[in-house]
Amino acid sequence: MEKIHDNGYADSEFLKTPAVPMFYRPTSTGIFLYPPANFSQTQSLRIHFTRDISAFAPTDTNKYPGFDPQFHEGLSIFMALQYAKANSLPVAGGVMRGGWKTGLLGDWSDFEDRIKRHYSERFKQMFPPRIHVQDATRVSQ
Repeated sequence: MEKIHDNGYADSEFLKTPAVPMFYRPTSTGIFLYPPANFSQTQSLRIHFTRDISAFAPTDTNKYPGFDPQFHEGLSIFMALQYAKANSLPVAGGVMRGGWKTGLLGDWSDFEDRIKRHYSERFKQMFPPRIHVQDATRVSQ
């Protein structure tokens, strides 16, 4: 969007004549292609995505979070942490010297690390890094 607006275009005016798409912009509900595709059905674009949001209500008894089930317990830990913080309960925990986290804060931090590690490892074999950055400021010993 910045490049479109920086070049003086409105979103609806940027590469509006159908052709072979060169750019895309993901949004919360889909993907915009620039220019719009002029392909026939045999030359179409295939996109895989997860389902749309399904909001929870207090009365729901059969809905599940839209992420890996092994991390569902983290939701209850996070909610307990928020409650403990709001009510100044000691079980909320804190950060000790050396950066060690205690109580529910420590439990949530462990879940958060596991979630980040899990999702950052997905599809790693299919999409290896193509750019390797070396730290030029590091002094070798």
